[in-house]
Amino acid sequence: MPDGVTVTLEGNQVIAEYLKEIGDDFAFKKMRSALRKGANIVKDAVKARAPESKYGHTGKYIHAAGNLKAAIEVKSARSRAKDFVVVHIGISSGKSSKYDAYYARWVEFGKFNQSAKPFMRPALESSSGEVDARVSKFLRNSLKRYKTKQTKGKK
Repeated sequence: MPDGVTVTLEGNQVIAEYLKEIGDDFAFKKMRSALRKGANIVKDAVKARAPESKYGHTGKYIHAAGNLKAAIEVKSARSRAKDFVVVHIGISSGKSSKYDAYYARWVEFGKFNQSAKPFMRPALESSSGEVDARVSKFLRNSLKRYKTKQTKGKK
């Protein structure tokens, strides 16, 4: 599976100015919360589009029905440079994962004897408008509350 899809929210200069004004820690926490809210919209869309085997198996390995949907997760982190937030929507895999959906890449992109059944990229594309609206609304409301607290504290 590719490393991920990069989504950049641009164009809201008012929010960008407020984030500069309020300080790094507060801005990071609010941005992470906002992006997780947006990522959860995409996660729900991915789960809705993910194919589910009626019998719960893929090839010679047996997996519980719904394993692929259960393996879809959202993770967030601060960049190493600590200047932006990273939110990853992906599939958990590996022996240490509760739901090992290592085969997700074959479902999404296909392989030599299996046609592709894309579910992640179409889910992102179909939910991008809702994500942008939710993230912007959350940040706007958070910044309004912050400004209100700051004005009350100065009186």
